Amino acid sequence: MLPPLPVSPSLHRPTPLGPGRWRATWVPDGAPVVVKVWRVPRGVDAEARRVAQETAAAVLGADTPHVYWRARVDDTIVSVVRWEDGAPPEVPLRGDDPRLVGFLGALGRLHAAGLVHRDLCPRNLLATPAGGLLILDLEEVVPAGEESDVVGTPGSIAPEVARGGGATPAADVFAVGQLLGGLPQARTLATAAPLAWRAASVDELLCLLPLPATAPVVEGEVRGPVALHDVPARAAQLLRLPTGPAELARLCATGTGRATPDGGRQLTPTELHRWEARLLDAAPVETHRARVRAGQPGLVVWSLLEAGPPSSPPSAAWLDTLAVAALETHDPAVLRRVRAVLVHTEGEAAAWWREVLEGALSVAVGAARSVLARLTDLPVPDRLWAWRGHAVVL
Repeated sequence: MLPPLPVSPSLHRPTPLGPGRWRATWVPDGAPVVVKVWRVPRGVDAEARRVAQETAAAVLGADTPHVYWRARVDDTIVSVVRWEDGAPPEVPLRGDDPRLVGFLGALGRLHAAGLVHRDLCPRNLLATPAGGLLILDLEEVVPAGEESDVVGTPGSIAPEVARGGGATPAADVFAVGQLLGGLPQARTLATAAPLAWRAASVDELLCLLPLPATAPVVEGEVRGPVALHDVPARAAQLLRLPTGPAELARLCATGTGRATPDGGRQLTPTELHRWEARLLDAAPVETHRARVRAGQPGLVVWSLLEAGPPSSPPSAAWLDTLAVAALETHDPAVLRRVRAVLVHTEGEAAAWWREVLEGALSVAVGAARSVLARLTDLPVPDRLWAWRGHAVVL
């Protein structure tokens, strides 16, 4: 039995749109609205779902239609949200789509609040005439990791969720990857299997977006996490370089850093390394290897990724340096980023390093025993830095 339309003097001339959905006018301000009556699945805590929906709407703010009213009525949740003009976006989304930064930023806020959408697909997104990309249908939002019913759109459901596991931010990132066919590295990074090799957060996808030619300069202070007191000092040095402010602005336009109340940015060490890498002159492999030996592997990774290889396909020496630097960061996000590059790189050296990085990522999630056996038997090329990277994993 379909849920009935709730009776309210605030709703004028409701018109059916489909099962459990009506279009109407919100009498207090005359705005067009959509009324949704959603029956909560059997065995699901209806009040907990209502709270999750309310929290998600508050966190997403202007990146989801405004909610006029939401309440639980027995085993249903009734929502009245503003009608927004628009249509589902055309997919695949391209890397230079200006809507991507706002969309991924909104999804990052949802994940930071401990929530997962669970059904990101074109049908649940709205491309508006003003150039926005709104996130719709919050009925399936749940706390991250919650063991709940399996929902989603076929083709966008992460493998671990389809097998009955709890949804996590990585599951939403998998769904985003299906939208990003126009940005192949991001799609690879988001949808690779198993889970250990995939992007765990939208931050890893944001770093793949093309940078705009120009962007507003960051006005406030640039700082780092509380424990990293050296970030402001290093940032001050970079800001004094001729192109330092402009390069930071371009990075921030694609999601780098967390905005602070004074108009500044809080940067992670990885973000600081990427910014610094964009300000360095091109250097030979030996210079980058010296930086790795000096304890700057993160800077080397971004320097090589930003500049790109000097030849195509990349030389074995260039790949050895990139992969060893990634391994010596001991950061799974960096390993996934470099692996996404190697997936699109041909040659025996790239294939060998994919095997090693996949082993390192598996070790990072506790699968050390099987990985060590496989990598111990893996023939190592007769190159010093190949042996160095192999030793880091073992």
